[in-house]
Amino acid sequence: MQKLKLKGIQLASLVLLCTVVSVSYADLVVVANRAVGITSLTSKNLKRLYLGKTFTLPDGTKAKLADQRMGGSLRNQFYLKCCSATAQDVRNRWAGILFSGNGQPPAEVGSDKDVLAWVAANQNGLGYIDSSVVDDTVKVLITLK
Repeated sequence: MQKLKLKGIQLASLVLLCTVVSVSYADLVVVANRAVGITSLTSKNLKRLYLGKTFTLPDGTKAKLADQRMGGSLRNQFYLKCCSATAQDVRNRWAGILFSGNGQPPAEVGSDKDVLAWVAANQNGLGYIDSSVVDDTVKVLITLK
């Protein structure tokens, strides 16, 4: 009976921890330079861009991607939501693409505000940020929940 009670407490603690962790994550948005010719992006297109499977937007223009700094919680959260992979897994994939000469990885820019400024300053720029940071210098293409 004691073991069963202990298992119940452990399970309840785990459920509570998962709830707290999921609530602490904000919505991520992928933002684009205002000059980009598209108004939305599918999750499939986004995944293909950030995994280096394509380098162009759906309208055919070449995309310039921004990444948050390695080790940041937002970066890992983004790759888990976007690509179902860790940031390190995606970095390893890009190392292979770079080595083979088939593409350049996203520019590692820094924090949300750095990505926001970079995207606003780069025609065809795309990046991901916390939804609370969005302003009128960029446009939102997709929200990742």
